[in-house]
Amino acid sequence: MKMRVGSLEHRDLLCWTFLDTHTAFEPESLAWPKLEPKHIALLRSFPFWAFALSLEQEAGRMITVFAETIDDPLVRNSLVDVFIMPPTIDELEKRLRKRGTETEAQVQSRLATGREESKLWRLYKYTILSSSMEEDLTKFRAIMRAERYLSQRLELQPGTAEPVRGKTGG
Repeated sequence: MKMRVGSLEHRDLLCWTFLDTHTAFEPESLAWPKLEPKHIALLRSFPFWAFALSLEQEAGRMITVFAETIDDPLVRNSLVDVFIMPPTIDELEKRLRKRGTETEAQVQSRLATGREESKLWRLYKYTILSSSMEEDLTKFRAIMRAERYLSQRLELQPGTAEPVRGKTGG
């Protein structure tokens, strides 16, 4: 029998597939060519990383707002929202100026946005106080691993401690 699109079975399959198979993007696992340290440093200095981070943060805000409109707990809980913020506005300014990729007007705009966004950190399920890209990535991975072990995401076979296939925390 064919599953009906929009049915509870369809919803469950979609949510559990996402929860069980989601893999965080890990740039170091990509098949990069072997590069000298100076070339890696050059790649890391490109301004598109800041743009990519700003897109991720915007997506996180949209997901948070959207998740609040979802009544179904399985669907709502399959969404994970993480806010990455600098430890201080002064540190944000220091990082923006060090990169040297924004005009003065853009720096001021980003600082104003940062001041407003930093007031909203409690609206997110998780907040990472940014330190370094490597440490932030480690913290993000820890959050994603923890999400897989939430009790509400674990389904056990009736009368056992055996997980239902495909619905484990692993």
